[in-house]
Amino acid sequence: MPGQGNDGLSLADDGTAIATGIVLENNQGCRVDASCYLQLKIKDKQARVIYHPGESEVKINESAYRQGATTKKGAHVKVYGRYRKSGNLIIIETYSSEAFFIHVFQNR
Repeated sequence: MPGQGNDGLSLADDGTAIATGIVLENNQGCRVDASCYLQLKIKDKQARVIYHPGESEVKINESAYRQGATTKKGAHVKVYGRYRKSGNLIIIETYSSEAFFIHVFQNR
């Protein structure tokens, strides 16, 4: 699988994280009141990268939303956002700050 060797999750002291991995799913639930997210495989872990929280949020990071909305299953991505954990679920959200991003690597 592309990128596996360099994939990983790095946590910062300020509550943010950078993760690199492969997209397993692009769930576009924000079109029906839920959140939109990428399900990301990071080595032996999985993370949910939320790029739109649903109708509740008025202001979002448009760049991260556009990138997330067009990302396809199997894409190799790097994301930067706010980190939290819910049980065993790793969550990184990219919608709350313009500094956050989703970057899709080009296939070689």
